[in-house]
Amino acid sequence: MEKKTIKAILDVIKDVSDRPGLYGCAIERQFIYFTDGYVVVRLEMNQYDGLRPIINEGGVWVSAEQLKEDYKSLGARDIQLTFKNDGGENHPDWAEAWKTWSN
Repeated sequence: MEKKTIKAILDVIKDVSDRPGLYGCAIERQFIYFTDGYVVVRLEMNQYDGLRPIINEGGVWVSAEQLKEDYKSLGARDIQLTFKNDGGENHPDWAEAWKTWSN
């Protein structure tokens, strides 16, 4: 993920900083999902983002804290390829969340 992509995600999700289950982004296959609490954004990654080979069927949850650490450590042209906090912690049920928000 590029530094500018991480910055865009952090800008959008800042409004849900008090909601740990939403304060971060979910990476499912080639898509990144994140929300400001009202609208869900879905970004499609390409090979340049370097994440497709890493993401398999399970998906990855990346907390905002991890995104902030990565943002600070990356140079302008660097790409983040791995994330520390994947798996089930604070991983929202996006299908259920979307039903709730769209109603």
